[in-house]
Amino acid sequence: GSNRGIGFAFTQYYAQNGWTVIATARNPGDAADLNALASQHKNVAIEQLDVTDEASIKALAAKYKGKPIDLLLNNAAINDGAGKGAVLGDFDVKLFEREMRTNVFGVLQVCQSFLENVEASEMKKIVAITSPSAVISRPMSVSARRANTYFYRPSKVALNMSMKILAAELRDRGVTVGIVHPGGV
Repeated sequence: GSNRGIGFAFTQYYAQNGWTVIATARNPGDAADLNALASQHKNVAIEQLDVTDEASIKALAAKYKGKPIDLLLNNAAINDGAGKGAVLGDFDVKLFEREMRTNVFGVLQVCQSFLENVEASEMKKIVAITSPSAVISRPMSVSARRANTYFYRPSKVALNMSMKILAAELRDRGVTVGIVHPGGV
């Protein structure tokens, strides 16, 4: 997710600092700010990627096969679990599955598909953007109990654990895996 918010800010920062950036978005044609940035920085390539679509991930990985990637930054996420379909008494399993697929499984598939690229690089880093909502010991306010916690918070807890497992598995291969939660944006 490079077309807005934190993802766009990362793209902008790395582009301005001379990094080669492969910026992804589900709909690159709709990403006006990202396209404007790429037109100003020839070191930015914009690619279509839907992390919920295995074929999309595999196609992009095939396109960049053999290209070292120093930092694989996983930022794509959704928080659609507010309101109808995500409150006690009205759970919608499709909504829950979509959130978990985007926020957890999509990240794992991207990591798996681009692992050879990361291992071939000098830095060998994988980072996932998480959320303070994933802190289990964090107190729950009344408003938080009513809004979007049943889907989003568990997805970010699962993401954190997945990255912890990945870090343990890849440590001996020289790959550093980290999670970052920047707070509310």
